[in-house]
Amino acid sequence: MKTRPILRSDERGNVVVIAVFMSACLVGCLWYMFGLGEAMIYRQQLRAAADATAFGSAVLDAVGMNIVAMLNIAMAVALSILLLLQIIFLIGVVLTLFSLLLEIPTLGGVSPISVGLIDFDADMFDVISDVQEPVFMTIAAINVAAGTDAMLMPWASLAYGNEQPALYKSAAPGAGIQPFSLALFPTRFPLFFNVGEGALGNWLTNKLPTLQKLKKATNISINPFKADSAVSRYGLPVTDDKYSVLCEHSAHELVQEFEDLTPEGWIAQALHLGPILDGFGWVFGSFVGAFPGIFCSGVDPEEAMQSEVGVSLSDAKTVSEALGKVPFLRWLIKPIQGFIDVTTKGASRVGGPDKDANGKPVPGQLYRYSMYPMKAFDLYKNGNSFGQVWATIRGNDASTTGAITGVDVASWGTPAAPAAAGVGETMDFAEAEFYYDCGPGSPSPVMGDFFFPDSSGVWDDCKLNAMWNMYWKARLVRWQPAELPVLKALLLAAWSGSGAESILQSIASKVPFVDGSSVLVKYGVSDVLKSCFINLDQGKVGRVGPSQCPFSTGGSSSNGEVEINGTAPDGTPIAGVFH
Repeated sequence: MKTRPILRSDERGNVVVIAVFMSACLVGCLWYMFGLGEAMIYRQQLRAAADATAFGSAVLDAVGMNIVAMLNIAMAVALSILLLLQIIFLIGVVLTLFSLLLEIPTLGGVSPISVGLIDFDADMFDVISDVQEPVFMTIAAINVAAGTDAMLMPWASLAYGNEQPALYKSAAPGAGIQPFSLALFPTRFPLFFNVGEGALGNWLTNKLPTLQKLKKATNISINPFKADSAVSRYGLPVTDDKYSVLCEHSAHELVQEFEDLTPEGWIAQALHLGPILDGFGWVFGSFVGAFPGIFCSGVDPEEAMQSEVGVSLSDAKTVSEALGKVPFLRWLIKPIQGFIDVTTKGASRVGGPDKDANGKPVPGQLYRYSMYPMKAFDLYKNGNSFGQVWATIRGNDASTTGAITGVDVASWGTPAAPAAAGVGETMDFAEAEFYYDCGPGSPSPVMGDFFFPDSSGVWDDCKLNAMWNMYWKARLVRWQPAELPVLKALLLAAWSGSGAESILQSIASKVPFVDGSSVLVKYGVSDVLKSCFINLDQGKVGRVGPSQCPFSTGGSSSNGEVEINGTAPDGTPIAGVFH
């Protein structure tokens, strides 16, 4: 008979007791490993959500800048129509004057050629008078469209950025305005600001006799209300440029249209003469931009000749009347009267009613206040805060609770209190920027690269072309605080509000055959002195080039900078942020 083992000495099944406890530990370890993977995926998705939010928003902002550049080109194309007509008319005027001079030896003989040329000039007057206002209205409408785009696109990018966290299970939308950028808050509005600044400036001039006398005596216009240029931008970092710049680029476009739309241009391209035409386009544009009053204003030629050459219609009439009193010189009256006919026949319709006696646009033609292309905001440069987008994305805590129940098994249902999660574990942040892609290898016309080089990659070299090429892009950057150039803004306000540019233009206009509002005066004098002034004590290195200060401005690049935020959203000092 088999003897039963005594219970206290029976060792069978001992391992089961240990296995029960070890199984609980094993389950806990497995769930802990699952939770660890869950946490890593959570952090990775949170980081990806922050990057996608910032970068996606910056991409749309870059698209907005490219649209503004495209609209600038559209303005130039529209103005090139008027420019072509003006060139044809000016050629006709030159031929007419030449024909009248050939008639001098005939002592007043009538030439059918001269009569025909005068009639041709008068007909061109009629054509220009019919075309110029629709062209000007189109330009103004495009200016308003560009400003509206610059105001609305940052909000479109905000809406797009808000959608990105939903694509990641671990992410939740950030608090406040996310993603954030300075472009969300425009400080200028299309047309209204242009009209308001002009109206306020005229009101102040009429109220202050000193300013009124100064404007009448020297044509110097001091408008303190233009001091808003220190902060004035259409949301995205763009603002109004000068009309002479549009005139210059319309000449570029006219040459480009010849190259692309005419058989002669096609032949030139087939012979690989495109770079030569591009170079000619830049030279031709510089010449046209030097005389915007003649080529692009569409105004009465009498006003153009008075402003550009210094010869007025009253001067010609005075000479004609004087010659009529001298018997043996009366034969000179006919060519001079022919000149007067050229400049007056039909002139009442060409630019006649657009201004009142004081040279101000009359009511009903407010579009003349907005006939400007766009330029980059004076305080913007590649890499500064006006082109930055910041995103702070918080985590979805539900994505990290999947392993808690399994881990609780190891503690037999009595879990220990979880450690408090740090701020950096429940949120992530990213920064992106939109920028103008210039530097080595950037495409530029041959002569354009000579006059306005992009190859250095320095913003001062690139800014003149930035709003005329669709090379705006976006990229992720390391997190950095917002820095505002307060000193530069104050100096810019002082420059704009003091009428310094108007004074320089008035001085330049005293030089024969020089238009004070031309691009040559702008790039070579006004913008150069402006660059030197607004960069005082800010460590600006002197550079020789268009619109650049050739002298060092002294000081340090950090002078006048105000830092908005010195730490990352989780409290980490900027120096310790590595992503």
